[in-house]
Amino acid sequence: MGAAARVRPLHLLLAMSAVPVLAGLVRLGPLALMQPLSEPRFSHAPMPVVLHVLSSMTYSVGGAFQVNSAARTMMPARHRRLGSRAMWS
Repeated sequence: MGAAARVRPLHLLLAMSAVPVLAGLVRLGPLALMQPLSEPRFSHAPMPVVLHVLSSMTYSVGGAFQVNSAARTMMPARHRRLGSRAMWS
């Protein structure tokens, strides 16, 4: 069995979610250090940016686990609860 056959969909989805997570961390870095940003409206009201970045991180990583068949079969109650929260939020 080759290396490509061992790659699971969960690993691919987590790798894809690394892009918004890393981009969000790059965006939050200057906000955390109180440095002025290129866009002044983000410096004056950083809370919407922080909430947006944190929620996108949560959805991208949590969504990877939602479509994982092993998570659905091993923890069905947790899978339903997380899916319900994601659907209504």
